[in-house]
Amino acid sequence: MLFKKANTANHVVSPAEAYDHQENSLGLFKVLLESIPGGVILISPDRTIIYWNQLAEKIVGYSSQEALGKRCFEILQSQACQVCRLFDRPSPPPVVGQECVLKAKSGHKIYVLKNASVLTDFQGQPVGALEIFIDITAKKIAEERLVQLERLKALGELAAGVAHDLNNVLTVIEGNITLAKRECPLEVTRRLEVIEKAARDGAEIVQRIKQFARLGQAREVYPVAINEVVLDAIKMTRPRWKTAAQSEGINYEVRTNLKSRSFVLGNASQIREILTNLIINALDAMPQGGVLDIHTEDLKSMVRLTVRDTGCGIPPEIMGHIFSPFFSTKGEKSSGLGLSICYSLVKQFGGDIEVESLPGKGAKFIITLPKAKDPSLEAEKEPEVKEAEMTARILVVEDDPFVRDLLAEILQGAGHHIELASDGQSALKKFSPGLYDIVLTDQSMPGISGQRLSATLKGLDPEITVILITGWQNSSAEELRQSGVDYFLAKPFKVEQVLSLIQQALREGPPDGQAQELPDNSVEPQNFSA
Repeated sequence: MLFKKANTANHVVSPAEAYDHQENSLGLFKVLLESIPGGVILISPDRTIIYWNQLAEKIVGYSSQEALGKRCFEILQSQACQVCRLFDRPSPPPVVGQECVLKAKSGHKIYVLKNASVLTDFQGQPVGALEIFIDITAKKIAEERLVQLERLKALGELAAGVAHDLNNVLTVIEGNITLAKRECPLEVTRRLEVIEKAARDGAEIVQRIKQFARLGQAREVYPVAINEVVLDAIKMTRPRWKTAAQSEGINYEVRTNLKSRSFVLGNASQIREILTNLIINALDAMPQGGVLDIHTEDLKSMVRLTVRDTGCGIPPEIMGHIFSPFFSTKGEKSSGLGLSICYSLVKQFGGDIEVESLPGKGAKFIITLPKAKDPSLEAEKEPEVKEAEMTARILVVEDDPFVRDLLAEILQGAGHHIELASDGQSALKKFSPGLYDIVLTDQSMPGISGQRLSATLKGLDPEITVILITGWQNSSAEELRQSGVDYFLAKPFKVEQVLSLIQQALREGPPDGQAQELPDNSVEPQNFSA
């Protein structure tokens, strides 16, 4: 017995009274334990659970009927738990504030903060242990997310540097290929086009690096041929579901039913990423092979895209978490960001994403995206009368000598008068109000950045037009405008893009409102027959 009613010298307690007192004490004891704001369990010396309150039931998932009579380690399956060890030592100190990981009935880990102490009788002999724990899972997840975000921030900064350097290299390669094609015979031109295609593939890889660091931010949206993107995503993942799988004796059947005849509003590269994520997840859910169905169909104002597998399905208890950042059932091999990025992008495109699943019955992801007008059906514009090319006095500021020389060759070849500067400090020495029409500057330079240089030059000459060239841009168009940037161009750029932007700047001058962006130089998807 944990509690006794002592006899007094003046009164002999009858058995009935003793029973009543015992019942009252136990009732009061249970009320007390149920009122504690935490899970409460009582454990006998042989580690059997003899009491299990309602909050313990709520936190761990086992009812009192399921828990009572079981050994504590059978139910809680806790790691590094010190409570059971209390019985192994004489006069053990209480356990205070121990963080412990329990395994819930659902199979999920639960982080708890635990206090425990041994209960003794009047002779000091252990009769059980009282354990109280509170659920700190949300707090631990928040802490882990903070750590993950710090890691992602560091990776993003690393990605920024890598992307900037790669874009400089690709800019020089693509620019010189374009110039060389103008002077080379046809056979050499064909070989140059192969190199140019490889450079374009490199540019697309850099775009993926940039998107990784921007994590779930939607880029420019435009009409996208959804069926082409579906086929492209299937093609991109073919090494996984075809080549690698068959080498291990695993067979996947990928089936398509592409009924939609519409364009959707989105970004082709990012919709491809969404589909790739869903395809890879489906394959992971079918480690022994299976069927992957991808359908598109037109609704009234939306297009429905369905990705369905015949895999293991999703347990009901985690359905509400699968789109949460850093939530994963794959352990350390997954960041837990794939589906959360998919969710974020679909929402930013004005669409929706849902999932239907039953354990052992596979999973079905349903995406709806808003329809967009078919670009080919837009009214044909009147042919524009080509305006005469204008020439300008341009100050080029670029710290990379190869990019600087490339820009010089491009601009001089178009008849512009140029002056070169290797950094912001030398540019300021060369600059005088009215001396130049345009300043073309890189963003990432030692000493003075392109944005700081732009703000300084605008202070000296408000009429000067500033074009910022960057391989990595984290500032918004409005922020660039506030620092004096009128136009900006992403690396790697094409020769035609540079010349076209110069002509636009000469015709229109500094624009009102936000800085004008020339779209990223990205690779369009290639269609194939699945």
